[in-house]
Amino acid sequence: MQRALFEMLRSLPALDKRQARIQARTCKVCGAPAPPFDAVDLNKLCADTDPYMFGLAGIMVPYFRCTLCGLLFTSFFDDWSAAEFARFIYNDDYIKVDGAYAEVRPQAMSAFVARKAAHARDARILDYGSGTGGLARHLRNAGFRHVENYDPFASPQRPTGRFDIITCFEVIEHSSAPLAAVEDMRGLLADDGCVLFTTGIQPDDIAVRRASWWYVGPRNGHVSIFTVDALATLAARCGLFLHCGIEGMAFSTGCLSAASRQLLATVGQPYLFVPLGAPPEVAPETTEWHALERPGPDAFRWTRGNVVQWPVDLPPIRPCTAKFLVPLHMEVEPGFAAASRLHLGSHEWPAPKVDVTRLEATGVVDQQTDGIVTLRTPEPIRPADRGRGRDARPLGLAVVVR
Repeated sequence: MQRALFEMLRSLPALDKRQARIQARTCKVCGAPAPPFDAVDLNKLCADTDPYMFGLAGIMVPYFRCTLCGLLFTSFFDDWSAAEFARFIYNDDYIKVDGAYAEVRPQAMSAFVARKAAHARDARILDYGSGTGGLARHLRNAGFRHVENYDPFASPQRPTGRFDIITCFEVIEHSSAPLAAVEDMRGLLADDGCVLFTTGIQPDDIAVRRASWWYVGPRNGHVSIFTVDALATLAARCGLFLHCGIEGMAFSTGCLSAASRQLLATVGQPYLFVPLGAPPEVAPETTEWHALERPGPDAFRWTRGNVVQWPVDLPPIRPCTAKFLVPLHMEVEPGFAAASRLHLGSHEWPAPKVDVTRLEATGVVDQQTDGIVTLRTPEPIRPADRGRGRDARPLGLAVVVR
């Protein structure tokens, strides 16, 4: 064994699950904890088969996954400069790992945009993350009159003014700072405009596939891999709404021009992701929550009554889909969470899905509401009354502090 390897192995601590908590990162979208998820070699590229066709670089890239919104990301590139990205990722070899980058994808995406925005040929359009500008060129050839493109590496001249439509195809997964990227787009977007985009969405079995999923490819520059919940959270933090459900995805301002409304109708209705955690502070006389337990990043509160309420902000566009999520630390007894129900205003939400870490329910908002979400649980239980210790408090759900 090489001496350097021997020394590394000798210095490893004993296996301890607390190490994952210590090594966790903060989610770049919602701020929740993101423990280690997987690691791959830097040379892993986006391919269904043979993702290591160019061999191993011998440099491991760790990925972390948010426990709340599900964002899968690496911090490996966080301190890289634009020049370093250009030298080691977006260099002359890049075409070998993404052969569709130069012409195939721009041509296909221009046809996609032309079909969805045929009514808006006079709109100001910006292709954000455009590469060398192929999509903009195809759109101009198709009769769109005002099309610009911007890419920090291939077309770095910053655009001026604001745009009715921003396109952003297979781009945001390349951003090691997704919040900053979408905020930048928001600053270039007209107040009644929309952003039409695509990106790979994690499959339902990502917990099994881990970073072997084909779309996780650091050599392609895929550093942020999204769930729909993460995209909805990202939109909300930038003052936007996520649209999805039919074809493609979009961000909108909620104040739409006729042209934007027509385009978004081909994408889908707004989708809202709303985590409903325990409050960090409560008034002494509150009847909903017990005192804070386990202060720190793993803090939670027990519910003390059978009704808890949260005010939420809903998009002005109807109908919209909303997922409400209550992050759980535990329940007072098995089946307690599954017997709970969520309501929006006077409307009972569909029966929740429950696992050991969350209670969540998704439904459609199709009418005006007071924006109050209510969690109704069974009557709390006093463990002391059941012979389960000396805790005489009425307990229901232990809800993680948000």
